[in-house]
Amino acid sequence: MIFTVLLVQMVPLIVLVIPVTQTLQNLQMTTPCTASSSPTWCSRLPYTVWTLRGFITNIRASWTKAAMVDGCSRWQTSTYA
Repeated sequence: MIFTVLLVQMVPLIVLVIPVTQTLQNLQMTTPCTASSSPTWCSRLPYTVWTLRGFITNIRASWTKAAMVDGCSRWQTSTYA
């Protein structure tokens, strides 16, 4: 999955202009708001997921360590984290 996200980021956005325009016209989403925001969100979402993945995977470890310092047992940290 992560490799696919990286592969999508390697495609220049200018290559996708015509297919995205045709897709939006077929879906009748040609209003200025949807026509400009949909491709922008779809192009930036994979990069955002890629960037935040490392941060999100470390949250559980940080919370577990903080709970252990505060006096929680191993069972309590796995139940609530």
